[in-house]
Amino acid sequence: MTIEDLIKKLQARPKTVDEHRATQLREWSEALAQLMGQIETWLKPAVDKGVLKVARSETEILEEDFGNYQAPVLRVTDGNAIARFEPVAGRVVGVVGAADRRLIGLKGRVDLVCGPIRIPIVRTASGVWKAVPLTGEPRELTADVISELIAEALLND
Repeated sequence: MTIEDLIKKLQARPKTVDEHRATQLREWSEALAQLMGQIETWLKPAVDKGVLKVARSETEILEEDFGNYQAPVLRVTDGNAIARFEPVAGRVVGVVGAADRRLIGLKGRVDLVCGPIRIPIVRTASGVWKAVPLTGEPRELTADVISELIAEALLND
């Protein structure tokens, strides 16, 4: 890194704690919007065939560092049950997964909720979304992983 690179980085960083938190909240909001859009894209074939319906709404979240803000919720239904992708927080200390596996250094959490089922989906420090299923290892979100999670939530097999 050159001194010019250092100068640019120092000039670009937020000047106050409030600016830093506003930047983090903006990044979290953008990550949520991208996640919800990606899930909708993955589920589109099922929606097009009429076996699922997807709808968006919003919820208000209160976080100590971010204050009150609006966050998107994605509802998925097969006509019998509803599963919701609900944001939990942008600032997450960690999550304990199956077999007491701990995930730390997270940059957000969304839960897939259907009745008593609650499956955490976390955003890693590198910005990758991972499902923390009820059993097994955390897995990076893909269309297949979302399909498996929806099946776990809606089908109760």
